[in-house]
Amino acid sequence: MGLFDFLSRFREQKEKGVSTSAAMNDVKKAAQASNYNQASIKAFYALESIGQNYAQINRDISTTAREYSQLLVDEGRASTEELEPIILNFEIAKYSPDEVTFDDYRDVETALDSIYMIYKKGKPAKSKKSAKAGKKKRKRPKKRATGARRRRSS
Repeated sequence: MGLFDFLSRFREQKEKGVSTSAAMNDVKKAAQASNYNQASIKAFYALESIGQNYAQINRDISTTAREYSQLLVDEGRASTEELEPIILNFEIAKYSPDEVTFDDYRDVETALDSIYMIYKKGKPAKSKKSAKAGKKKRKRPKKRATGARRRRSS
């Protein structure tokens, strides 16, 4: 089995996608085994599954976790504050020698559950303001009396 075969199998698995509920169950199983690093990594993959299944936002192989979260924010239903615990702990678990603690994992679980509920309810994406909506109306200057009116009133 060569490198090409491995990469093509990986791509096939990624393209098939995982059901969101199965991805959420994988997160919970890893947490029950007290493997919070693995649970944090799987939480990001569950987030990716939510994005694919509910928002039709696919993640390219070259897209980082932060770039993908920004795509979800740009879509309008999730905010940066909601996604931050998932992304931060994913990066710690994946790239840092530090361990994800139980308290950190609880933040991830809470954020993931709230995002899942937002997308599952099917709330429409927040509409972006039109260019005209942001502009303030220009006030007209007050009319001043002409010199002729001033002379008559005196």
